Amino acid sequence: MKTLALELQNILDHEAQLHERLLQAAQSMNAAIKAEQLDAVQTACRAYDMYTCQIETAEEKRLDVSDRIARQAGVSGRLNLARTVDLFEPALSRPLAETGNKLRAVIGRLHQINGSNRILLEESLKTIAKTFEIISVASSQFRGYKHLGTKDSSKAARTIINTVA
Repeated sequence: MKTLALELQNILDHEAQLHERLLQAAQSMNAAIKAEQLDAVQTACRAYDMYTCQIETAEEKRLDVSDRIARQAGVSGRLNLARTVDLFEPALSRPLAETGNKLRAVIGRLHQINGSNRILLEESLKTIAKTFEIISVASSQFRGYKHLGTKDSSKAARTIINTVA
């Protein structure tokens, strides 16, 4: 069981590092959205996606090790991290629990920043949609020329600035 505990500890340490990097990518994305830096948003999104994939792989490994621990302990079914940690003696379970707590704290911060990013992106999309709506209405309603290119005297020619102002 000690070998499995060490293997689980290594996986948890790796997951904690990946979550920290994911948090940094999410924070970079948040700052880039606020600064309206599209290139930086795209770079942060690529990093975010890469770390998410790596976390999924590490999580599969953690679940595999947890299943092996459960089988060795004679427990049926899939165990969560807290129940898996409880199967070990205190000397082995303490570092696992500490790493699990660290991981939960990072995930909590990640949840907060992801919520902020979601709201920023939704508001940005609403602004873009409204801008296109204004342009569409303005260009169709205040053309100033007929389809043959002759001046339309029925409506005064206006620019989008005049229409919006």
